[in-house]
Amino acid sequence: MPNADDALARIETLKPSLDFEWVNVGRVSDDWKTRIFEQRRSGLQFALYNRKTSICILLEHDVDEVAGTSRLSERPKSDSLKKNGSKFATASGSCYQADDVGSMERLLRGYLAA
Repeated sequence: MPNADDALARIETLKPSLDFEWVNVGRVSDDWKTRIFEQRRSGLQFALYNRKTSICILLEHDVDEVAGTSRLSERPKSDSLKKNGSKFATASGSCYQADDVGSMERLLRGYLAA
């Protein structure tokens, strides 16, 4: 089953084409819990949770689910979402679980294109 390390590797390959950057650099160690990214042109943020057995992504707002994803009723807790630069400090957002990195990528592409 894919996990956050698989998702993070795919996210790194998407940075140039989707034009986003890692926001909470310096607040994340090797045992990171959440990484926050922001698309430069739109200002939209998304967060990737470090889950051992699943891919979990937090978006600023609801999007249409894509095959292989499902919306979770609650987002996992993470103190890093309350840090400066995070839009999730004041807004709850919508959390999705992806079955694999391909469905995660399709979800992100739809979210960042909207």
